[in-house]
Amino acid sequence: MFNRPLEESDWLRFDYYAHRMRKLELDDFSTKSGTKVLIDESVFKELSAYRPTRNLFPNLTEIQMDFMPLHMHPSISHLPALLGPKITDISLTACKRTSNSLPAFLSSIGRLCPRIRKFHLSTSVKLLAPLEILLEGLCHLRTLTLKCHMDPKILRRIGNLTELRYLDLRAARPSDAFNMSLETVTGLLTELQVPLEYLIVKITLPIIVPTSSLTATMQTLVHHPSVSSLTHLQLFDGGNLEQQHYDDPDAIRAAMRLIFALKALRVLSMRYHFSSYLDDEWIAGASQAWPLLEILRLCKDTSAPTATLAGLIPLIRRCPRLKEIYISIHVTPFDTALLHPGDRNMNITSLHLLSSTLSNPPRAFRCLVILFPNLTKVYAVGLAKKEEEWIYLQKLLQ
Repeated sequence: MFNRPLEESDWLRFDYYAHRMRKLELDDFSTKSGTKVLIDESVFKELSAYRPTRNLFPNLTEIQMDFMPLHMHPSISHLPALLGPKITDISLTACKRTSNSLPAFLSSIGRLCPRIRKFHLSTSVKLLAPLEILLEGLCHLRTLTLKCHMDPKILRRIGNLTELRYLDLRAARPSDAFNMSLETVTGLLTELQVPLEYLIVKITLPIIVPTSSLTATMQTLVHHPSVSSLTHLQLFDGGNLEQQHYDDPDAIRAAMRLIFALKALRVLSMRYHFSSYLDDEWIAGASQAWPLLEILRLCKDTSAPTATLAGLIPLIRRCPRLKEIYISIHVTPFDTALLHPGDRNMNITSLHLLSSTLSNPPRAFRCLVILFPNLTKVYAVGLAKKEEEWIYLQKLLQ
């Protein structure tokens, strides 16, 4: 809080620096000694009361607000004074205690900040109507991250954002009213006919998953305007903790081969149980389709793997930028005659082998260090039943 009443000289000094402000972060912080520094409610009241018809920071372009601390939630009602027409980037994190003041603040964003290009919202507060109104006004939005409750109306508003290139949707826990299913994502992609570069979606799958739903989603994606622009594709499970069951593993592999059409892909992350169905043949096809691949995450730690260590050779050979691998495989030694000169990756120093199995650690170690000369760590969880063998492998690497 302020230690004394504010004087005109304070406001003159404030105005001098306010015009230089480009980025503002509102959050609690700690001193070097660990003392918690709190933002008192009176500070926001004083700032919002000062020349209330004018923008406090006229040249501000980016604002980040974290209202998870419980004591900060009353201050949201005073924050419209910080918003202005030059702001292009807003990031907002809020807890349930902001439920009374947050809707009005969201409603003011579209009116006071018409040029927003990047918007991030993370909250457990249900804001369906205010969020729908907000998205209707953000016609120039290029980057959208929503980690909150959603419904079909919000998805339809997203479908109207013609300049959108980055989309990250992580709906709150599924309820009786709505969940983000494969069918929902298919419908969203059908409406959102823009060339996305990043697509990140938390999809809730049922216990028994019809492969036709996965096939329909992948077909929609490869016939989408994003087919030549998408560089990051991340789909992960946000619902059931139990293992899903699929009626046809061959159909899973066929559906996943469809995304080989995404020629610009650099990051692929699929955190589903069906990832274990992706075998050496699929990995070889992926390496040929995505020469720019940097990160490959195919893991869900309860399913037995079908791919092998030898199946990674095409990735090493054709994807020189590869720097992260999260995968479920059988770590078994292979014949080094399979290797070509130069088949090695110098970028990777650790491997994440979820639900993987290991045989003959000394020979497997030699194969690993041939492929990854700088490898120092292997993270193995899930089906790694012979723990002592993994410990032995790790000692060899170190």
